[in-house]
Amino acid sequence: MAIDASKYVVLDLETNGISVNDDILSISLYKPDDGQGRIIS
Repeated sequence: MAIDASKYVVLDLETNGISVNDDILSISLYKPDDGQGRIIS
Protein backbone atom coordinates (compact mmCIF):
# COMPACT_ATOMS: atom_id res chain seq x y z
CA MET A 1 0.00 0.00 0.00
CA ALA A 2 1.46 3.36 -1.05
CA ILE A 3 0.73 6.47 0.98
CA ASP A 4 1.07 9.91 -0.60
CA ALA A 5 2.76 12.03 2.10
CA SER A 6 1.87 15.27 0.30
CA LYS A 7 -1.78 14.77 1.34
CA TYR A 8 -1.09 14.74 5.09
CA VAL A 9 -0.12 17.09 7.90
CA VAL A 10 0.73 15.83 11.38
CA LEU A 11 -0.64 17.84 14.33
CA ASP A 12 1.11 17.32 17.68
CA LEU A 13 -0.69 18.79 20.70
CA GLU A 14 1.17 18.60 24.00
CA THR A 15 -0.63 19.24 27.30
CA ASN A 16 0.20 18.80 30.96
CA GLY A 17 -2.69 16.40 31.53
CA ILE A 18 -5.82 14.85 30.04
CA SER A 19 -8.70 16.87 31.49
CA VAL A 20 -10.43 19.89 29.95
CA ASN A 21 -8.85 22.27 32.48
CA ASP A 22 -5.22 21.32 31.69
CA ASP A 23 -2.91 23.73 29.88
CA ILE A 24 -1.70 23.39 26.30
CA LEU A 25 2.10 23.39 26.38
CA SER A 26 2.81 23.33 22.64
CA ILE A 27 1.23 22.83 19.23
CA SER A 28 3.40 21.60 16.36
CA LEU A 29 2.69 21.00 12.68
CA TYR A 30 4.80 18.66 10.58
CA LYS A 31 4.65 18.11 6.81
CA PRO A 32 5.88 14.56 6.11
CA ASP A 33 6.43 15.17 2.39
CA ASP A 34 9.22 17.73 2.88
CA GLY A 35 10.27 17.13 6.50
CA GLN A 36 9.37 20.69 7.51
CA GLY A 37 8.13 21.26 11.04
CA ARG A 38 6.74 24.35 12.71
CA ILE A 39 6.10 24.98 16.40
CA ILE A 40 3.10 27.28 16.81
CA SER A 41 3.03 27.68 20.57
